[in-house]
Amino acid sequence: MNIATCRARVRRLSSDELYSLTSCSDVGIVVRQQWVKEVILAFKSPSDTDIIRAWDFVLHLDGAVETRPTAPTGHDFVYPVSFRAPPSLLDEPDQAARVKRLEKFALGSLIYEILSGSKPFSGLSDSEVAGQFSDEKAPDGIFTIDFWPIIYRCWGYEAPENWGALVASRGRRPGDPDSDAGGFFQAAGDHPVRTALQVVGGLSILTAVIALPVLGAVGFTAAGPVAGTAAAAWQASIGLVEAGSFFAWCQSAAMGGAAVQGIIATGVAGAGVAGGATFAERARRLFHRE
Repeated sequence: MNIATCRARVRRLSSDELYSLTSCSDVGIVVRQQWVKEVILAFKSPSDTDIIRAWDFVLHLDGAVETRPTAPTGHDFVYPVSFRAPPSLLDEPDQAARVKRLEKFALGSLIYEILSGSKPFSGLSDSEVAGQFSDEKAPDGIFTIDFWPIIYRCWGYEAPENWGALVASRGRRPGDPDSDAGGFFQAAGDHPVRTALQVVGGLSILTAVIALPVLGAVGFTAAGPVAGTAAAAWQASIGLVEAGSFFAWCQSAAMGGAAVQGIIATGVAGAGVAGGATFAERARRLFHRE
């Protein structure tokens, strides 16, 4: 069995040395989220082979990601155990689909490592890690990661029925700045459609004076969505944000862009309701698959 490279390391300013993500706990969430987006784009790049691709990412502190050349792989190559899909998930008869499944699983583990700073099930033996994935177990604390829905989808996991409560119990104490986020997730879990329409659709009746503070309250800031807030969770459920989407509009408004001038326009009402309905439908499909 040959092991295909699958890793991400950090290059610090004015240094040629590459550091493990474990030693880079000082890197903020905004930069890490940018790394995740760039890595996702790399995995989505077309492949004309029927074998898994090796990945060697260099992460820069400005959010850029460099993909280093790697040695060719072959049909007998597998990813390291922390990035390896269990046999139970590989039921695709087509080799191309099988390779896609293998790479998607590896992507989920890379996203987890980039955002958490450690590999999945760090500290366990290889056989124990493989056993955790075979049993569809998730690492402790995964619900503290804003992109956990994407990780779950990459791993082929079903979201737990009590995902709202799990996200709500992320360890914040009453009085912490973001402590109200847990209540939002709990309500969203119990009543996803109503909550989305109330929160997002409500923008249609706000004036410019009220709208911007509300965007800030749910996590939109000039530097991007704040980790652990409703805005960050919304972004995680979307994945890559499309230009012109309602999420992009909200972020533009928070950053003082052109969207500020349109906050009080009558079209915001329709955009708010549509955005809420879209978010609710995405949440329903993601967390309660039929």
